[in-house]
Amino acid sequence: VADPPLCWDPVRVAPHFKEAGYYYADPKEGLPSFEGFQNEILTVARRHPGLKLILAHFFCCWDRLEQAAKYMDEYPNIAFDLTPGFEMYEYFGQKPDAWRDFFIRYSSRILFGTEGGLCGPPFGWPDNLIEGKVNFMRRFLETADRDVVFTYDPKFTFRTVGLNLPPQALEKIYRRNYLDRLSSTAPRPLDRDLIVAECGRTIERFRKMVDQQPERAAQADAL
Repeated sequence: VADPPLCWDPVRVAPHFKEAGYYYADPKEGLPSFEGFQNEILTVARRHPGLKLILAHFFCCWDRLEQAAKYMDEYPNIAFDLTPGFEMYEYFGQKPDAWRDFFIRYSSRILFGTEGGLCGPPFGWPDNLIEGKVNFMRRFLETADRDVVFTYDPKFTFRTVGLNLPPQALEKIYRRNYLDRLSSTAPRPLDRDLIVAECGRTIERFRKMVDQQPERAAQADAL
């Protein structure tokens, strides 16, 4: 689903995004625009209306509330998940009343997500990161706190405003929506050869990623 639109914006892009290589407005990169990436996903949703799509990171629509609602209305087979990008929670906090209305209106189409499986080796993120993430997200969803704070690195502190969602919406977001999207039929048998091949591709992608970070090379070898 691409990175957020600010990664294409020379004015709004955060310095740490640029440092990490997440700035794409340079025409030499030859990448699609943010809208180009999103249109690819929406084309799939339109061509396959029976396909259940859960789009990570709120489909990067955090700063475009009206656009997010338009997508929900036009594509009934899509849902958004709440996995941080923490910047998205800061955007939610800028219009808490409007976003609260959105979350309640589309509570059957929003799913809880954390990327918690990426903590610990080989990624090098602290194991307690997932606990901090979940606590931050729960305070955002469940409370009316005016200053919900999360810090996972001395350089990065994020703030938002709690939405204080009703219990019915929370039940859907935390649990019901996921169960409703599971197939009612028995799952197909696993293709072990395909799984092994995909693991190999994942390892190779990870090796390329750590080429720029020598301190993680040993962790890649451990895979």
